[in-house]
Amino acid sequence: MVDANMNMVRVWGGGIYESDLFYDLCDQLGILVWQDFMFACSSYPTFDEGFLESVNTEAKYQVRRLQHRACLALWCGNNEVEQGFVDWEANEWSEHKMPGHCYRRLFDELLPRIVAEEDGVTAYWPSSSHTPGSNRKDVYDATCGDAHAWSVWFGGRPIEEQRRWRFRFMSEFGFQSFPELRTVESFTAPQDRNLSNWIMDYHQRSSMGNRTIFNYLLDWFAVPMNFEHSLLMTQLIQALCIEYAAEHARRIQGRMDGLLYWQLNDIWPGATWSSIDVYGRWKILHYTVKRNFAPILASVVEDRGSSTVELHLSNHQPNAFKGKLQCVVTDASGSVLHQWLQAVEVPTQTNLLVETLDLSGLRKRYGSQALPQDRGLKSEVYAADRDTFVWISALDEEGKELSCNMAAFSRPKHWQLRQPEFTFNVNSQGENHCIEINSSQVSPWTWISLEDTDCRFSDNFLHMRPGQAYTIYCSVAHMCAQTLKDKLRIRSLLIGWDK
Repeated sequence: MVDANMNMVRVWGGGIYESDLFYDLCDQLGILVWQDFMFACSSYPTFDEGFLESVNTEAKYQVRRLQHRACLALWCGNNEVEQGFVDWEANEWSEHKMPGHCYRRLFDELLPRIVAEEDGVTAYWPSSSHTPGSNRKDVYDATCGDAHAWSVWFGGRPIEEQRRWRFRFMSEFGFQSFPELRTVESFTAPQDRNLSNWIMDYHQRSSMGNRTIFNYLLDWFAVPMNFEHSLLMTQLIQALCIEYAAEHARRIQGRMDGLLYWQLNDIWPGATWSSIDVYGRWKILHYTVKRNFAPILASVVEDRGSSTVELHLSNHQPNAFKGKLQCVVTDASGSVLHQWLQAVEVPTQTNLLVETLDLSGLRKRYGSQALPQDRGLKSEVYAADRDTFVWISALDEEGKELSCNMAAFSRPKHWQLRQPEFTFNVNSQGENHCIEINSSQVSPWTWISLEDTDCRFSDNFLHMRPGQAYTIYCSVAHMCAQTLKDKLRIRSLLIGWDK
């Protein structure tokens, strides 16, 4: 599990046996570690003195091994045992739950004592999720503690519902996706490459996974065009889900001061909640969370009912931010419909609602054109919603863009996009390449790749609009500038990922 800005990783369950190299890296990079003990999602025989003695021996060893680490931020007793495996009032064991007094022997007494004796500095947290105090049964208490919120994935609730979260620390949430085609090719034969094939189902970790992914996907996006497109589109709906939560958390900083998404990486190829697949290939999510949790974030909250957009600027820098916030509204061709610019100053560790713009005039310019299922809405559905895009940028005092974002009043499957043409220049110094890209039309989630070559770009899946040059960097061993130009593929997500 990982904080989207890599400020904190949660080493879950058996991950306590990570090698020292992992902790060396976290120490060097300044990444905090939320360290779990080896208990998760089960009840444990704390009535057995032999079991408790083995836990005592193992826990002492692990705390002594790790207590000196600069990266160590928190010891956590278990994952989700309080959430589903404890009956606090019971005196007897049931088939699936342990009594509260048995739970306390291990997680309220033995483990915190060992942490205090062998560490003495790092805080101990009994469980995740956990509500401190007398109301431990309520693991979704929004006033204190940490929470695991799965209303979107397991609960089937709309992605937008995440904007209603008010938890103090979001320690687990997520959404599944498939890895990219090259990874899928490693465990399939050509005849297996269908999402409902037996081999693909065998590599799906959730019994409800495919159905859940595509329920959300088809709510937001057009039907994928082929197998490779389907794989990438599952990554996109995953990234969109996490983006809604991450940006919301930034906007309510001070209320929610922590956000960990499940999960960082995989130990096996397949459909999982990870942002990096088993071969180290970045999914779309890993690129987008890099932007969602940048020190400076510009974000938009659109309201169809009021025809407004809130323009927010979030500052995670150690110092106050001084600069400008810019908003440009365009149609799908990139023609500018409205512009706005304002100087801003945002204190450290805060979010500022800079402006609320009324775009009702722009939305009404083509009249209303509601779908049959939308006619019950209290507000009109405007035809312009399919052709109106709100772009927001945070600029420093010299005019350098630090964060950019895009929003719309309709879902992407209804956008009236034009086929973009891309132009690019490549400047290279040996194996290090700088690529400048331009698009002739609005092109959301533009995908940059190298044919038949793994490459990790400095940024990817970009929202592009005409008149803006986008610069990305990459380093590819044994590849000169001309070879990179020949292999470079720049593709529009919604109309051409299969080209």
